[in-house]
Amino acid sequence: MRVIVVGAVDEIMELIRELIDKGHEVVVLDDDNIRIDRFFQELDVAVYLFSLFDLTTFMRAGMHKADIVLVAHPVDTVNVLVCIYAKSLGVPKIYAVVGSAHTANVLSKLGFVERVLVKSTLVRRSLTELIYGVRIIELDEDNYLVMLTLSEVNHLEGKKVEEVEEQDAKILAILDSENNPINYDKDYVLKRGEKI
Repeated sequence: MRVIVVGAVDEIMELIRELIDKGHEVVVLDDDNIRIDRFFQELDVAVYLFSLFDLTTFMRAGMHKADIVLVAHPVDTVNVLVCIYAKSLGVPKIYAVVGSAHTANVLSKLGFVERVLVKSTLVRRSLTELIYGVRIIELDEDNYLVMLTLSEVNHLEGKKVEEVEEQDAKILAILDSENNPINYDKDYVLKRGEKI
């Protein structure tokens, strides 16, 4: 698989290492000499220094032959334009990591990306998972699957299943502290250490 990465940022260095280890061809582009030099020294990948309005570098890097373009430049304007370039070159899968929800919304609504991640949302979700003892899986824009371990932090201990479900939630399963399923009904009272 040929992967083009635009934005030589620290957050994706380990991902690039994994892709290389699995035998994928990875090419990295950035418009900053310092970031490009660091990636060149630390990873065995082809790197290109680009100017945003010079499409020849993108062509030389093989963007038109890429299976995936991952756009993660620190500047969202660059991310938007690179996604447009990739889309116009017929890249089948375009993923973006951006700084603002507004940029993510524009890229999604215009159909320039298959998937877009917002850095602040990812950090907030990770911190929420740590603080509240939850695992969150986004099913779509409005629906999430959440696994929650009952503790003093989340204030669900001692509540009935019915009370929780009155708050726009649906409990799909309850597990005891050893991850064994519990048979329950709407009157079941949740206990500390259980997972819902």
